[in-house]
Amino acid sequence: MSMTHDEILERFEDGKEKGKGSRIFIEGNTMYSYGYHFPLLLRMKHWDNGFLLNADKYSRNTSHHQYMCFSLATAQIPFSALSNAIGKTIEKAEDLTELNLIDKTEERWDKIGKWWFREEVVGGSWKEYKKDRSVNSKEKEEIEREMQFLKLKGYFHEQTERRPESVVLR
Repeated sequence: MSMTHDEILERFEDGKEKGKGSRIFIEGNTMYSYGYHFPLLLRMKHWDNGFLLNADKYSRNTSHHQYMCFSLATAQIPFSALSNAIGKTIEKAEDLTELNLIDKTEERWDKIGKWWFREEVVGGSWKEYKKDRSVNSKEKEEIEREMQFLKLKGYFHEQTERRPESVVLR
């Protein structure tokens, strides 16, 4: 009988090298999503019980598997980017488990702003458009002055956006 996803994740965290669920499985220091084509999570040999999550996008279900692993992952890197950085195709995910973690910054959440403008056009109708971009407080003041000058109606909607951590590997 196959194990649940949570049971597989717990086995992997505990150092087990075998385990099979309905859609994820462990083989050695690698947990896979659906098959060998997508290594999901690696147990890193030189990271003091650290784990590397493959942040490549693949499918909705694989994204769910990644979400399950976020709290366990020491770092997240798209393996396609890692392959480009090392200058060769990654034949076996197991080969990556030898990488050393040199430095890491934590993820952060930046404030970003979205401006919606309404401009009166001929005949009293309105033309609406929006600009999505990050702004700081000085830029916000400049945009507000520009809106007044151009007689634009608009509002600013502030929200946060995740910026992933950065890592240095060797």
